[in-house]
Amino acid sequence: MHDASVINPAYAGSNDAMVISLHGRVQWLSEMGGPSTQVLSAHTPLPGVPLTAGVRLLNESIGSGNRMAVSPALGYRMPVGKGKITGGLSANINHYTPGYQNLLLYNQNDEVFALRESMWVVTLGAGLYYSTNKFYAGFAVPEIVPATAPDPEKNIFRRHLRQYVFHTGKVFSINHDVLLKPNILVSVPEQGVAYTDFNMNVLFRETLWLGASYRTLNLLAGLVQVQLSSQWRFGYSWDMPLKKSQVYGSDSHEISLQYSFTFDRTAVRSPRYF
Repeated sequence: MHDASVINPAYAGSNDAMVISLHGRVQWLSEMGGPSTQVLSAHTPLPGVPLTAGVRLLNESIGSGNRMAVSPALGYRMPVGKGKITGGLSANINHYTPGYQNLLLYNQNDEVFALRESMWVVTLGAGLYYSTNKFYAGFAVPEIVPATAPDPEKNIFRRHLRQYVFHTGKVFSINHDVLLKPNILVSVPEQGVAYTDFNMNVLFRETLWLGASYRTLNLLAGLVQVQLSSQWRFGYSWDMPLKKSQVYGSDSHEISLQYSFTFDRTAVRSPRYF
């Protein structure tokens, strides 16, 4: 919710400044072994050339398992109309540790838990991203080419299926102090159920974002972001399932901290809404 580079490598460098972000997310707080994710990312336009670059470091735990990943990204952007369009590529280098040796098993010979060694999985992603000062649209396939073929006998590889993501949004001025930013995200997996996120955000005096989101899989979320200074931004989001009968029916929380480098302090930068 706080960093579009997670779903679209072409987003890297779109802020016209080097941006470093730190994110932390915990899911299903009432469930033991619920997912926990930490992400450190950085992206920037490269000086003197129409290129952008970024990198993302991820640590994720769920149940007994753990995943660590490094995802470098490179993009090429060019002016189109009133904005710029970027085409981006990324490599996702994942290291999985099943952690089954940490479980207390009633049947030590259960083949489901026979896999004990760590694994490497490498995938490639691609995306397009177009933006102006008050509009953006993007399309991405975060894992378009699985460089390591899935093994149907090892569940740990099954998540690496193609997922097609479209996202767009626009900012509307209500008055001098209030802006509205409606945006949507549509995700269509190669297998499974597609979903759409409908989001509405309100910006007060270029400082405080308040937002709400509804996902068609019966999920409701809230968002708060505060522009602490011209360079620092803090964000918090919370989401919960609307149906208590869902398998995982507890709240999730995410916080983020973002810093934008300003190398030329005499330059006037346009406000960044995306």
